[in-house]
Amino acid sequence: MNEMTGNGMAVEEATGGTAARARLQSIIAMQMDGRVQEAHDAYVSYFEQHEIDYPALNMFGICCMALGRFDKASGLFEHIVQNAPMIDEAALYLAECHIELSDADAALAVLQPVCKGAADDHKPHLLAARAHILKDNKAAAIDCLETAGRLASEATDILLLLATLHLACHNTEAALEIYGRILFDDPQNIDALLGQSDALIEDGCWEEILVNSDLVLEQQPEHQRARYLHCSALSKLKKFDLMLISAKAMALTAPESPLTLEKLAEAYLETGDNHSALLCAKNLLEQQPRSGFAHKVAASAFFRLGKYKDALESNSTLLRYFPNDIQAMENLAVVLDRLNRTDEALEAFDRVLAKCPDRKSAKFNKSISLLLKGELKEGLRLYENRFDPTKDMVPFYLGDEPIWDGREAIESKHLLIHPEQGLGDTLMCCRFIKHLEDCNANLTFAVQPALASVMETLESSAEIIKVGEDINHIDLHVPLMSLAHLTYEKWAHGSVADAYLDVPKDVQSIWMDRLGKKSKFRVGFACSGNPKHSNDAGRSINMRTFLDSLPQGPEYHLLQKDLRDTDLAALRRYSEVIRHDREISDFADTAALCSNMDLIVSVDTSIAHLAGALGKRTFLMLAWWPDWRWGLKRHSNLWYSNMVSLRQQTAGDWSHLLSQLNIKIRDEMGKTL
Repeated sequence: MNEMTGNGMAVEEATGGTAARARLQSIIAMQMDGRVQEAHDAYVSYFEQHEIDYPALNMFGICCMALGRFDKASGLFEHIVQNAPMIDEAALYLAECHIELSDADAALAVLQPVCKGAADDHKPHLLAARAHILKDNKAAAIDCLETAGRLASEATDILLLLATLHLACHNTEAALEIYGRILFDDPQNIDALLGQSDALIEDGCWEEILVNSDLVLEQQPEHQRARYLHCSALSKLKKFDLMLISAKAMALTAPESPLTLEKLAEAYLETGDNHSALLCAKNLLEQQPRSGFAHKVAASAFFRLGKYKDALESNSTLLRYFPNDIQAMENLAVVLDRLNRTDEALEAFDRVLAKCPDRKSAKFNKSISLLLKGELKEGLRLYENRFDPTKDMVPFYLGDEPIWDGREAIESKHLLIHPEQGLGDTLMCCRFIKHLEDCNANLTFAVQPALASVMETLESSAEIIKVGEDINHIDLHVPLMSLAHLTYEKWAHGSVADAYLDVPKDVQSIWMDRLGKKSKFRVGFACSGNPKHSNDAGRSINMRTFLDSLPQGPEYHLLQKDLRDTDLAALRRYSEVIRHDREISDFADTAALCSNMDLIVSVDTSIAHLAGALGKRTFLMLAWWPDWRWGLKRHSNLWYSNMVSLRQQTAGDWSHLLSQLNIKIRDEMGKTL
């Protein structure tokens, strides 16, 4: 509706002064040009300096409506209706504000006398129809529409409201037909673009909704409904960086609006700004304490920040309000797991699975709890639910051959084994290939290029190739990490091998010459892994903190190839640490380095797996909540016989562990004297 009119009262007559007239005309020009927020602020300044001018106040109310500030606009129009009844349209705008604020009864109270006195105006009848739709009184809405139709049979606003009524009755196709008819004649019609977008939501046509909202925002950049749809479309299309930009634009107009806070919180969360997401969620909860969305965002933000107790509290509060929210139930179980309350977590996962027996995410998350607890057989079985069918199931393999699930006989068939996760997982799980030897299959093992030369030392009949190399005539393929489950009975009851990988002889010779004769106890170390890892903050240690804790005496060798700025700063302080990052080209070099050390010290990264697979004496430094591969509490290692686990005593605090490490390094030195 929101037409810009002066209702027959010239601005020149109302302002009383050339300067005031000019100022008011410039404000109206801003408003007409779509600079609505700028016009709003100018109106505020104008009314602070001049007496009330009701036609100008009417324009100000329209400006507030364009900004979605219907509370403020309704107050302005109420004042106009009471004090300047000659401005007939103010009553219509007041009714529209009541409708936008979901107060249908107040709107109908305003419209009743207007409809009686409007013998030839269809607009009040249209507004009355909207109010009746809001009350779900479709029969009364149709009566109002018929009256409006008799007064203006081809009026666009009647067609728009008829389409709205079709939407309310779930007649989406009829609504889309009307919107299409309007847009054919008027491609820029804002109400039709937004209505069509609302109709397209059901079918998930988010690309079209994005185009429509863009068209509206080109005309009215501060249009709140268009901005909300714009953010929603970008979210569904997973364009979260653009969504954040749009949500910030939305906040410039209505920073405290619950819808704004929702979109901002979601965008911040999806772009990794957990602190800002948490702040938005808290602001939203001040307005809507029972907002399930806000509690979910708060729980997720706390979780990602490692504040698991706060995440538990947020999830628990959410479940008090929404006890059947299955996602919240599962999230509660995950948080309990992160707090090392494993038995409680397993009970919580079972409650989820009792309600949704086929929920793959709950099965996968339960597998992590079981594996941490040491229940490997059932844990590895459920771990097969890690694949998300909506995503690329096995990113290292692009063929269309079926995946081997262990049930089909593979004798005389060509089975491709390929990596699925990180380098450390390949190093850990390549051991299981030997348990396929008695299947009489033709085995090919594709490995990441950085591991290729080391994997050539694996005792296996499998042909070793690099990921990306061409391979023909594959019958079946299997992700490497599935072999732990598929061969479980063949390895579970045996002893852990001391070593199953070696250093390529030519590389070993190069590094022995490079390092020279050993004069001190050598310690190779890695205190951080991949900075892009989802739990990097939890498993990596600041290098300066790490180096400060080490005892004097050994010769320290840095095993990491990729260094952060903080690492480089620490190494300038500890110039005696021997760096090899410029000399390492692949894991054969790292393996040779490890083999020439007396001791390896590492956080949970691929270097730890490499040292373990080589059989080197290794101290593994683990966070309070470790990766499932390392279990809970135990110091001995399930996968590597010569590895000892050192664990945080409290989440995020490495101090006790590093004190232990200092003592253990000195003990190891003593054994060599």
